[in-house]
Amino acid sequence: MSVARQTTLGVVLIVLLAIFMFTALSVVHVRNDLSSAIEYKHKKIEYMLNYQSEQLERTLRSRFRSLLSDYYLREVMASRDREKIRRYFNEKYSALVAEYHTEIIVHIHDADGNSFMRMHAPGHLNYQGYKRQMIKEVVEKKEPRSGFDLGCYGLHYRYAEPVYYLGVFVGVAEIGIGVDYLLSLMKNTLDLEMGLFIPADKAEGLCFTPRAESLDGERLINVSNDDFISIFNKADLSRSVVKEVEEDGKTFRVHMDHFLTGYDGQKIASLVTFQDITSEKTAISQFLRLAFVMAVIFIVLTVFLMQNSFMRIIRDLEKRYNESKSRENYLGEIIANSLNEIFIYDMDTLRFVEVNRGACKNLGYTHDEILRMTTLDIKPQMNYQQLRQQIMPVAEGQKETVVFETVHRRKNGTLYPVEIHTQKTSVEGREVMMAVVQDITQRKDAENRLKSLNEALEKQVEQETERRLFSEKIMMEQKKFTDMGQMINAVAHQWRQPLNALGLYVQDMRETYFSQGLDDAYVGQIEKDCMHIINHMSDTIDDFRRFFAPDKSAEAFEVIRSVLETIRLVSAQLTASNISFRIICRCGDESYFSENSVESPECLHLKTLVSGYEGEFKQVMLNIIHNSRDAIIERKQKEAGDFQGFIEFDLDAGGDNVVLSIKDNGGGIPADVIQKVFDPYFTTKEEGKGTGIGLYMSKNIVEQHMKGYLSAESRDGCAVFRLVLRAAVKNGG
Repeated sequence: MSVARQTTLGVVLIVLLAIFMFTALSVVHVRNDLSSAIEYKHKKIEYMLNYQSEQLERTLRSRFRSLLSDYYLREVMASRDREKIRRYFNEKYSALVAEYHTEIIVHIHDADGNSFMRMHAPGHLNYQGYKRQMIKEVVEKKEPRSGFDLGCYGLHYRYAEPVYYLGVFVGVAEIGIGVDYLLSLMKNTLDLEMGLFIPADKAEGLCFTPRAESLDGERLINVSNDDFISIFNKADLSRSVVKEVEEDGKTFRVHMDHFLTGYDGQKIASLVTFQDITSEKTAISQFLRLAFVMAVIFIVLTVFLMQNSFMRIIRDLEKRYNESKSRENYLGEIIANSLNEIFIYDMDTLRFVEVNRGACKNLGYTHDEILRMTTLDIKPQMNYQQLRQQIMPVAEGQKETVVFETVHRRKNGTLYPVEIHTQKTSVEGREVMMAVVQDITQRKDAENRLKSLNEALEKQVEQETERRLFSEKIMMEQKKFTDMGQMINAVAHQWRQPLNALGLYVQDMRETYFSQGLDDAYVGQIEKDCMHIINHMSDTIDDFRRFFAPDKSAEAFEVIRSVLETIRLVSAQLTASNISFRIICRCGDESYFSENSVESPECLHLKTLVSGYEGEFKQVMLNIIHNSRDAIIERKQKEAGDFQGFIEFDLDAGGDNVVLSIKDNGGGIPADVIQKVFDPYFTTKEEGKGTGIGLYMSKNIVEQHMKGYLSAESRDGCAVFRLVLRAAVKNGG
């Protein structure tokens, strides 16, 4: 037998063996791929379950918190008026049902955790229910709870949160969504047949009878569709082995490792799924047949080609090899001529093995000069340990590449910043490091210019902030002068009546002296009455002096006392304008009510303590009172008849916040104005009668200086200004 024939026969045998090995490996690979696809779908089930549960929790939490952000909800829950609660939730309940297309439950509990109201459909109310452990924990801990929870009508995902009104815990609001929604999402996403099982002892408490099917003491309560039942009845399920079930020419894989957990993290239900793997099984059988047919075809073609064109194949391979070498040389030429610096160096000695023309040109060295150098010779800011630390992750195989910045030094001594990309490669079987270096001088210049621009911008912002603060300070001073004029007018009103009284006493003394003489009792009474009037006028001066005394620092002061002192200064003006005022004070368990009186109430003043600048707070009070007075006077001029104006001061203390509401019946605030009442220089008064900075400065004082909150609303023809301040002594402590 000739050498050529021996060679051909040897090649044929090698090719046949290769075809056999390729076919066998392909079969194994495809089987593994299909098994991996089945396993991937199995893991995807678990992922989708976790993802849908988390997504459901985030959606419910966001939606329900948006409901709780409404102050009116807390108010109606505190009122315990079921009709108001029903009207409040009707529209929102319908929106949730339209969005999720499944059963929604809204459940309201009182402060003891007892069921107060349940809603299962728009307009449907049910006041019955039992106290579940989940609600007990919310009541006890005053913290939200969420998770799957089993109720009378089945399994629901529930979210419950404590509700407060004016700092007082008034109950628990709960929203639930049927587990059918979660099963529907998984069914549509993964095309699975699913069934949900619960322990048999818990199934006894349901308001409906579960299906007859059971699994290790568990009862079936939900299915994706009736196909699950037929597959389930044919499956011989065991917890220790994963089974495959045949049903109507299809193959299903059973998964029994998924559980739903409750709010306390404990298992509450088992999820059994049947995964259709018919296509994967069919694909394996088809591939085996195809692999056999293709193997026969390849063998025939191989024998034919070997006998007829073996030499041609050899020549073609040789040609391709030469072309490959040519491409390598071509790529090598491109790298050699690159403008970027490319270095190849020994990873231990750091001596250069090869460099490209770009490196020689940028550094100013010849090729031979660089090959006698190490990479440290061109890096003046790095030593051996620092460079080794940078390239160590690549040298040890932890990373494929590392990128860092440093400085290179040219032959003429000039320095320039560079960005270095380092990776490990091999040259003639020897492992070396390759570094691609980019000159980043222009980028660094741009970064420095941007940094300078940012610094200049920050300085400009700081200057503008200082100008704004200075402008606000001037506005505050201007407002103080305006308030001082109003206060001087108030003092004049306060003094006019006592001065008239003193004049009458003097005239009466003269008349009594000439008519019947003066005795000790009469003179003593005259002295007592006059001194009372003089002391009252002196108190007015003290109130006026304290009102404009500058506050050096924030201190604790009693809100009720500041309110009374401010009212005392303007009470004469209110009386002259036929405006009554009343004060309501609730300090914990104590309450106080007075009308047209500025006597200090015998309530717990310490509960009204707040921290801030008392003088500034009095300015806020004065601004609101004057605005209320002007509004009432304007309404009197427009309305016929004997209109009686009033201003009400409602103070609620004893909690974490001190809340003061000031209400007047001056006609309220128009809807197109209420959003702008706190804007600077905005006023609805005639020119010359208002500056438009009073309420603006008031909001700044309350929210910036006292860290509180000031808001305005119009309710039933009355304007209401609400101040919320942090109590200095919380809960009476």
